[in-house]
Amino acid sequence: MDNIEKVVCCFCGETLLLKDAVILSIQINIQIGETQQLFCHKNHFIALIDKSIPLHPDLFDEKIQNI
Repeated sequence: MDNIEKVVCCFCGETLLLKDAVILSIQINIQIGETQQLFCHKNHFIALIDKSIPLHPDLFDEKIQNI
């Protein structure tokens, strides 16, 4: 990614680099294909999602964050 894009975390309102953000794609209605993307800090997503929900292993891999 050549250009540095910033996005806003949907949980805290602070900015972060797009390359560091977790991207949440929300489909409001199963019958309507439109989606909205929200962005957040990885640590907020992990902390706020219920612990019974299995998460992708890359969320815990620090090497992925430095790509």
